[in-house]
Amino acid sequence: QGIVSHGESANNLEHLKITVNQRLEFLNQNIDAYRQSDQTQFEQSQKQIQTLKKRIQLMEQESIELRQSALKSRDQALKDPLTGIWNRQALNEVLDKEFSRWQRYQKPLSLILWDIDFFKKINDEYGHAAGDKVLKTIAQIFTSQTRDTDFIARYGGEEFMGVFPETQLENALG
Repeated sequence: QGIVSHGESANNLEHLKITVNQRLEFLNQNIDAYRQSDQTQFEQSQKQIQTLKKRIQLMEQESIELRQSALKSRDQALKDPLTGIWNRQALNEVLDKEFSRWQRYQKPLSLILWDIDFFKKINDEYGHAAGDKVLKTIAQIFTSQTRDTDFIARYGGEEFMGVFPETQLENALG
């Protein structure tokens, strides 16, 4: 508008030329300042985005590590520390699940409880270290002689339980 009004009121072409050039230079300066400001804002935004991406990656990694730690802690809580096989708490969870499955599908389900006879005598005559070795060996035998779908747990002191889904009792004993 300033250029238009100067153009209308100008009576000298040289004066009009100078005024138009001054106004255009002013506009160019403002456009350059705007571009510079916009570029600065863009660069700052990019830096913030990169910082946020790094934070998200760190949080995702931390989340993965926490999940792994929670799973490890859960496994440790459900494992018998002496024999390394599942404990009674894990057995209770599996029994609940397998009983529900048995009720729903009516497939065979066998449960076997083993009690080591005269185990107290082993501890008394040879000591608790020998008794522990016997328990570990028995646990290894059970786990090595069963399928991946079977579940073996230490039920009590010298008692073990096997859960055998979709298995008739005769086959579980065999």
